[in-house]
Amino acid sequence: MSPAGTIGGAPRQPRLGVSVGRQVALHPAGSLFLTGDRSTDDGKTWTTQLLQIEARRIGPSRFLGPLAPAKE
Repeated sequence: MSPAGTIGGAPRQPRLGVSVGRQVALHPAGSLFLTGDRSTDDGKTWTTQLLQIEARRIGPSRFLGPLAPAKE
C-alpha cells in the first residue's frame, strides 16, 4: 500500500488551476446562488458548475451599521 499523498510510490503533484466564481442570482427575500467553474489547463477547457452554493436567510433581516466611519 502506498503512503498517503503518493501514487504508486511517486509523490502526487497538486492540480493547480484557474477558478472563476459567479453570483448567479440574488433575491430581495434573502437568498442567493453562486456557481464556480475550474480550468486545470490555463483556460483551454473548463469544468463548469464544479461548485454550487445556494444560501437562504433563516431569520428576519436586520440592519448592520457601517463597518468604518465615512471619510470627510
